[in-house]
Amino acid sequence: MSAVLNCAEKLITINFRGEEKTIDLKEGDLDSSWNHFFTKDGLCWTTEFHWDEEDEDDEGGMSIYENKNREIGDEVEYIDEIVLNGTKEEYFKI
Repeated sequence: MSAVLNCAEKLITINFRGEEKTIDLKEGDLDSSWNHFFTKDGLCWTTEFHWDEEDEDDEGGMSIYENKNREIGDEVEYIDEIVLNGTKEEYFKI
């Protein structure tokens, strides 16, 4: 699974189980942003996007967790292939 990150807008788009989801990363810490989304079947999923501003070699990643009874469950997906639309400097406004 891969994702596309718009660095200037701080939006990441994923295709999860056949549904395209765009997640706004401005709503959390830029280096570790927690969010959630719902799929058409009504299930809630929690995401954690992480990208270390200080580590030049860190390419970022995103975990997707099953959400059961308002608690974060097991990680079901890990996205380590993130296509950048922009640069790390734009994302962190360095």
